[in-house]
Amino acid sequence: MATSKLGNYLRGRREQMQPGDVGLPEGGRLDWEKAAANAVAALRFLEGAWPHDPRIQEVLRTATEHSREFTDLWRRRDARGKSDAAKVLLHPEVGELTLRMQTFDVRSAPGQQLIVYHAQQGTRTADALRLLGSLAAPAPERRADSRGRIS
Repeated sequence: MATSKLGNYLRGRREQMQPGDVGLPEGGRLDWEKAAANAVAALRFLEGAWPHDPRIQEVLRTATEHSREFTDLWRRRDARGKSDAAKVLLHPEVGELTLRMQTFDVRSAPGQQLIVYHAQQGTRTADALRLLGSLAAPAPERRADSRGRIS
């Protein structure tokens, strides 16, 4: 899986805390109910395409055994793939981020998708991502010139 340094930074910071530590819904998502419904519908879509895949069947068994919420959503029978949508996250350092998500099928690898998240230009989220990118950027390398001056 390919990721950016900024993406790694965002995930790394989020993994350090539990959502309940700051009163957030599961996963740090402000739109948890919508996200859960979409995730279950996406799993049903995959299960329809690969009904005998043992990994999918194992996920279904585990989820229905351990999650009443999953079972209720599964019974709706909604099925849809990922598409152009917005996700709202709460980052511990910069607050609310609204990211657009666009999904692309990888033709050479059936079932694989490339998911791209981005902020709309000129928004507070775009500014926050720039700030996080600068925090995650490595410090410039300092070198001495021929006279021993550091630049």
